[in-house]
Amino acid sequence: MLVVAGLAALPLFLSDPPPTPQQTSTTAEPPGGRQPAAVPVAAAAAPVSIESPTRGQPIDAQLLPDGVSVLLHLRPAEWQSGPGRDLRNALPASVVAQAEAWLEKASRHPVGEINEATVGLVLGGRGSEPQIAAVFRLRREIDLGPWLQSLGGQIEIIDEPRRQVTLGDEVLFIKDLRTIAVGPASVAGEMRAAMDADNGFLNATLVDLLPVTDRLRSVTLLASQNDLRLHAASLLGEDGGTLVETALETLAEGQRGVGLSIHQGRETYIEWLGNPDASQTPATARSDLARRWERVPQELMERLRTTRPIGPVREIVGRVPAMAEAARLASRTDTTGKLARLRISLPPKAGPNLMVGTVLTFNTLAAGETLVAAAPKAEPAVVQPLQQRLERTVLASFNRVPIEQVFSFLAEEAGATYELDGGAFEDAGYTRNESLTFDLGETTIRNVLADFVRRYDKIAFVADESTNRLLVTTKKFAEQNGQTPLSFE
Repeated sequence: MLVVAGLAALPLFLSDPPPTPQQTSTTAEPPGGRQPAAVPVAAAAAPVSIESPTRGQPIDAQLLPDGVSVLLHLRPAEWQSGPGRDLRNALPASVVAQAEAWLEKASRHPVGEINEATVGLVLGGRGSEPQIAAVFRLRREIDLGPWLQSLGGQIEIIDEPRRQVTLGDEVLFIKDLRTIAVGPASVAGEMRAAMDADNGFLNATLVDLLPVTDRLRSVTLLASQNDLRLHAASLLGEDGGTLVETALETLAEGQRGVGLSIHQGRETYIEWLGNPDASQTPATARSDLARRWERVPQELMERLRTTRPIGPVREIVGRVPAMAEAARLASRTDTTGKLARLRISLPPKAGPNLMVGTVLTFNTLAAGETLVAAAPKAEPAVVQPLQQRLERTVLASFNRVPIEQVFSFLAEEAGATYELDGGAFEDAGYTRNESLTFDLGETTIRNVLADFVRRYDKIAFVADESTNRLLVTTKKFAEQNGQTPLSFE
């Protein structure tokens, strides 16, 4: 569960952080400072088409004990290189070290040798220790004889090459030379009964969610909402529990079970599944999920508007609302069977960047490194010219975003208003609704505008200092109106 905690942090900013003494302090914003970037909220564009980047078989429930209500599926070997490493690096090093240490101890193999790990939790009453079982699919076959000898314990031959190995309070199963499972000895019979077929005695909501999963995705979490709420604090600590609780309140009201999967490849693909309770149909659950998700960026902006982060995370925190809005624009909701589904497709670096930004912001707020409700300034702040504000850095990653919304976002980041000359666009044969996909990474607003001029040879941008307005027009119309376009030479 620690692996997905970073992504789940996004909705946390919609609630208040833990109270700290520093939050009673006040400070004046330093000259040249600015509030977190405003989120451009435009009229809803046509739904984007999003397809899963993977076509794998569903995650199965073989070798898992009865009563599993939280299931985590990982592909640890992919963390070592390629796109999967970006996902790994987006998480706190301590979280990664803890997760990898547990995987290596449980599987008796290095992380780089584990193709898949399916971890199931059987949860009791609040505060009780969970029973944990895991199934590991390895990259290479084990050398059965020497490996069994290294384990020790009591060995029972099931059939070749299957073995059951009892190691005190732990039991280990060898299904084949690449598939092993571990769990408490007390549930050995349940695990053995599910060696060749899915265990049908998992929590009912997981039984509904498993058929629509994809085992090729980087990480997948499935959970009964009630059990996740009940045990989040004991599993993830107080802050982690608050994080999960708020994510559920934000997106999962009326859902008895939830699923979250992330795949890091040529793009960052995120999928949220909601298994509605008896009060909702799939259609109403989808509508409710869409409404809740639509509100997240603006409510996040309102939450951050009264904060002034200090230190090196200031700029990162300031970009989080805009990153959330980019995720909203690159998403769609639908239904699959009786489940409600939210899908998001982002450029490859955008997902890890969003995780880093949200985790840093949460940590900052929780640690009290934010000074709230800044005192009124004795003197008016010095406002930078718009031309200088175009040197601000933005995350220029867009996936099928209407061109007009891109311009609106850039103007908001520059602290300016925005106007598009519809007549000039029509005359040049351009359309304000054209969808754009490009990824310039972290760069200045000026560089993004320059990229547009290279792509569209008729386009021109005018920075009107007197009205603090960024005008999007064409070279022809700017000349006719006596306006001086920005120069990018």
